[in-house]
Amino acid sequence: MDFKDEKTVMSEMISQVGKAMLENEKDAFAFAKLLESKDFKNAYQMLSGSLKENFTEEDIESFITEDPVDLNPAPSDFQEKQMPYKKIAIEFANHLVKKEFENAFNMLTQDQQQKYTVATLEKNMQDMTDYFENPNNIWVETKFVLDEGAIDDKCIYVPIDENGNSEAVTLEMIEENGKVLISSIDWGRP
Repeated sequence: MDFKDEKTVMSEMISQVGKAMLENEKDAFAFAKLLESKDFKNAYQMLSGSLKENFTEEDIESFITEDPVDLNPAPSDFQEKQMPYKKIAIEFANHLVKKEFENAFNMLTQDQQQKYTVATLEKNMQDMTDYFENPNNIWVETKFVLDEGAIDDKCIYVPIDENGNSEAVTLEMIEENGKVLISSIDWGRP
């Protein structure tokens, strides 16, 4: 098989297999279990005819056994540089969620402290989440922030969720007097 880009081919194969499983009312979970147990012959037998024309049993086996996906990749330099800012962003959002508005206020630059008060932080948070059904069940999507979250090294997108509803704060940060502080807040999802 001639591969232009193995990741693209693998992605296309997974997409095609998933669609075929749904169309033919086959059990995609069973297919995944066969792959996990390295039973490539039976996994291949589950494929529809058109997929069997495009892929061989050996192709499936090579995608699964060669070049495994690293589930814990080493962070890039960019991710490492972002980490202190991500932690500050998560801390700030957690203060908002926990209604600790004075603590959130203390994380702002002097310019932002002139723009916001403790009361206006509370009002902005309330306005942003007023449609949430259970305001006492709001959380910060910490994993997203740690894994994705950054727009650039000092601008972090922080989702705030509540059972199917989602908003966010986008925070820009600077170092001021040896401390990382929030220099800008955008309220709500883009």
